[in-house]
Amino acid sequence: FGSYQQLKVAYERLESFLNDAPFGLFYTNRNGHLVGANDTFSKWLNLERSALLGNPLADYIEDWKHSNITLPLK
Repeated sequence: FGSYQQLKVAYERLESFLNDAPFGLFYTNRNGHLVGANDTFSKWLNLERSALLGNPLADYIEDWKHSNITLPLK
């Protein structure tokens, strides 16, 4: 139980730090749909986080579909 509790506390701290960070942060799946975002990213788009999730990132960032940015996935 001790290790699990320590891991849980560390995860909650990291999640809080990233959520309150002064930079926008988002996660997409392989199809480019949003599966996570922090409060800053949501505020930039003036939308609730729940309204963002499941939608294509290209709906919110102009020219994302035509971007040359690729991230290697392992």
